[in-house]
Amino acid sequence: MQVKKSRTSLQQVGIEGALMAMSPFPFILLDAVAGNSSGNSFDLSTLFAIHGTIFCFISAFLILRSPRYGKTFAAVALTFTTLSGLPLFLNNPFFALTGAVLTISTLFFLFDYEPSVNYLMISSKNQRSFQRIRFAAISLSIMATFAMISQHHVESSIDLAVNHQCFADPSLAASTLIVGFLVIHHFFQAISEIMREIAKPTWLTFRHPRTWKSCICFHGKERSGKHNIPSGKILLAGDRVLLVRSFILLLVMIVAVAMVIFSLSGGFTKVAAMAAGMIIAVILPPDTMPSGKDISIWEPLLVHPARMMLITFFALCITGTILLMLPCSVTDDIATVDAAFTSVSAVCVTGLVVLDTSVDFTLIGQLFILLLIQLGGLGIMGVTTVALHAMGRRMTLRHERIMTAITNSGHNDFVRSIILILQYTFFVEAAGAFILTLLFHFSGTSPSFPMSVWQGIFTAVSAFCNAGFALQSNSLVTFQHMPAILHVISLLIILGGITPATVLVLLSNKRVPVAASLAIITTIVLLFAGMIFFLACEWNGILSGLPLFDKINNAWFLSVTLRTAGFNSIDLAGTTGPAFLMMLCLMFIGGSPGGTAGGIKTTTVGILFMTFIANIKSCDDVTVGRRIINPGTVYRAVTIVFAGCFIWFMTVFMLEITQQIPMREIVFEATSAIATVGLSIGATPMLDEIGKVIILMAMFVGRIGPVTLFMILSRERSVSASGYLDARISLT
Repeated sequence: MQVKKSRTSLQQVGIEGALMAMSPFPFILLDAVAGNSSGNSFDLSTLFAIHGTIFCFISAFLILRSPRYGKTFAAVALTFTTLSGLPLFLNNPFFALTGAVLTISTLFFLFDYEPSVNYLMISSKNQRSFQRIRFAAISLSIMATFAMISQHHVESSIDLAVNHQCFADPSLAASTLIVGFLVIHHFFQAISEIMREIAKPTWLTFRHPRTWKSCICFHGKERSGKHNIPSGKILLAGDRVLLVRSFILLLVMIVAVAMVIFSLSGGFTKVAAMAAGMIIAVILPPDTMPSGKDISIWEPLLVHPARMMLITFFALCITGTILLMLPCSVTDDIATVDAAFTSVSAVCVTGLVVLDTSVDFTLIGQLFILLLIQLGGLGIMGVTTVALHAMGRRMTLRHERIMTAITNSGHNDFVRSIILILQYTFFVEAAGAFILTLLFHFSGTSPSFPMSVWQGIFTAVSAFCNAGFALQSNSLVTFQHMPAILHVISLLIILGGITPATVLVLLSNKRVPVAASLAIITTIVLLFAGMIFFLACEWNGILSGLPLFDKINNAWFLSVTLRTAGFNSIDLAGTTGPAFLMMLCLMFIGGSPGGTAGGIKTTTVGILFMTFIANIKSCDDVTVGRRIINPGTVYRAVTIVFAGCFIWFMTVFMLEITQQIPMREIVFEATSAIATVGLSIGATPMLDEIGKVIILMAMFVGRIGPVTLFMILSRERSVSASGYLDARISLT
């Protein structure tokens, strides 16, 4: 049995303090719920809030003692909390988006949470106590911030002012008291620990400052030498620092609690609670590892590749939303949900739009969108690595391990590989932009040569990153009779959808790896199968008005762009049933691992197909290219497909409940969003604000989900199940 490596503070004790402080949070939702629901639904929300608070408090006490039951109670508490705020989420898009982000983030941390007995044994009680207080204080500030944001909904509700009292201020006061209880517990714990240390018999060896003669002291009494030492054990410097810190923290906590309690009658409880939480979190000392090294509060997020990917993409989406809301970015006022939708679609290289990129955004706004597409396509981690390398900074071993897990490269050559991939990316985009600029200019579709240059650059980057954003209102329908433009864009899409490292291997004389061969073969089969299928099904359908040569070109382009690109050269609204099913399959499969495309990936489908063939032939092993596929790889492929199907089902289910849109359009829209394709058959303009939030979340999960799931599934297992008895389960 292997011993698991110790994890960081958030996964050990910080979550316990956060759960305790967040237990009154369901009642904070009630203020906003009361202004957006009827009396019966408000009473039901109150019942859900009570249960959510109780289960959250129980999970705080069980999360370390029994992680399985603690996570179960936390999931139940999250469910009741979501139900308590359901009337608010269904009526307010902002809170729907906020609630979805918090729910997904909480589920992610609960799923990833796994306490380390090794860490709990080697860390001191004071370290764990500081961690509880820190994350409890941070949770208090977050709750107070949320209460301040939702305050205007409470003030605008007449029913709440007449029939119900305010729940937010008492809830924040209760959370502050919980933080205060943790501080008091830490203070008495520190004093008790210091007293126990003083009571222990301790031998001290030192040299006298004058004679430099070695002396041995027991309880402060000299055993050798002529020099006397005052009786009583000396209080060590570390103990004095701990005692002073604990005393200062206790005084600050008393002042904070008094400030929050007195503010209940003054109307500034939210500001007082937020300030109290921030002050307590700031004055706490940094976490100290057993080696004596201090770690920052962001360490739990930065040392885990999956969390790093989640946080960086989320921060990039938020930054893009802010940039697109600037007056210089839009030609008219833009709603927050529309800016967020466009930002997420660009960062996640999807291409679904609720605004016309060429009309509603200025040149600066289009430049921001292009920047978001480029960063989202390359991946923020690759850009960071190259920046560090260019500045001459050497990364630590921990950061190298993080980058190795994300880039799936060797420990010694991943920086060189990333730089080579970026050079290839920029070269292909530059070449594509140059060719498209000439084609746009000589085709007569651009009013001027500078506009042709801008269209060429924008389209080339968008095509290579498989984003699907276009500067034409009808995407590429204008160019359906221009095969040169369609084939150049198709080539850019294919080169971006296939791993750039694979393309470099093909151009060299090196032997092509098995994974690259599987991805290439699957890609070629899907491309030509899709083209032939569309020609057969849509010859007299959406392709009926085109000449023979244009039918072949547009069928090929449709087969390429359905692999998560998002461009369209023909109107897809009138596709037949068989072609519609084929489109769903191609979108769900997506591109190859390591590329800019989304979906469940070609290698996943290839592995499952090889597994199917091996089972049909009654083979014990799954082989490809004279190599055996590890059973763990097959399990991961099955898990990724199942997770994709589950997310797809939930997205379709939520859209069907909340939107008045035909089922055919909903299914296509959900598949396009999850696979980050960006194609639509008319559902996007019909989405209301709740529908936009659902599609927004589907795009985000579809972009980072497969990468994050791969990182989670790639972790080393600590316990082997090879000694278990065979479970005989019938499948027929």
